[in-house]
Amino acid sequence: MKKSIAIILSFIMVSAVFGGCASTATIEPAQETAQTQTAASEPTEELSKETGAPDVPGIPPSDLLNEGYNPFLSVEFPENYTVYMAEYEDIHEYALYYLHLTTTDSAQDVVTYMSNLLGDSEEESIAQNLSALEDKGIVNIHGTEVDAGLNADCSIEPSQQDGDYEYVEGYVISMVMRIDTEDMEPYGELLLSNINFNALNEVSNYINVADYDMAGIKVNLYQGSTEAHIGCYMENAEEVWNDMTAAMPDNYSEEYRAFSFETSGFSTDIREDLNNGFIHIFQRSEELDAA
Repeated sequence: MKKSIAIILSFIMVSAVFGGCASTATIEPAQETAQTQTAASEPTEELSKETGAPDVPGIPPSDLLNEGYNPFLSVEFPENYTVYMAEYEDIHEYALYYLHLTTTDSAQDVVTYMSNLLGDSEEESIAQNLSALEDKGIVNIHGTEVDAGLNADCSIEPSQQDGDYEYVEGYVISMVMRIDTEDMEPYGELLLSNINFNALNEVSNYINVADYDMAGIKVNLYQGSTEAHIGCYMENAEEVWNDMTAAMPDNYSEEYRAFSFETSGFSTDIREDLNNGFIHIFQRSEELDAA
């Protein structure tokens, strides 16, 4: 159970850094797994001896919005609804898929549309959702499992000039759906195919990046950027971190307690969460299909 708690706590910390968008999903906590995560960093048989890269097909990150990955693909949004970002977050025994949109709709129209889309279409519920948006500046709408609605949740809040999307006078919508364990494999392949393992060549001496405990990828169509995150739990995380700082002093900042690398259009940051036994790797590319 200690490891499962560490994963949840570390995910909360990482979400603040990586996700940037609050989850509105009602999700049961991941159950404890019987599988023991090894602390060693030796590559598995499926990994390249040169780079530690797993043998996965090359999948462009923009596919995250396409068939086979996007659970909202069948939704025909109105013309004034614009998708600007998608995210996938693997948090141990289940995952979350986020779709982010902007709209120029009025508060009444966006709340009514999203409430109906998620099956929360009673007049009283719509009125309560509108009141929450107007009074609190944000509303969380929980979907239903009935045929009339998506089994998803969403949040709605006024748009801001934060750089994540092209600013419009209106609202930002974040939709989220749970991805069950049996459906996670294609997402894992997409994620790993968009990690620049060449940039992690030296790091792979200490961490088996492909054997992760949490991970995520974020594709921003407006920025034309891709961000990926890998979180690895290790029993001896502090020992591994100290070994890395001794071996790679030129890339380490004592002030920020982080490593930084620039390789072939990718920026890589490595940060520690030693209290929970995690080492986190973040990569960013300013090209959607750069990997």
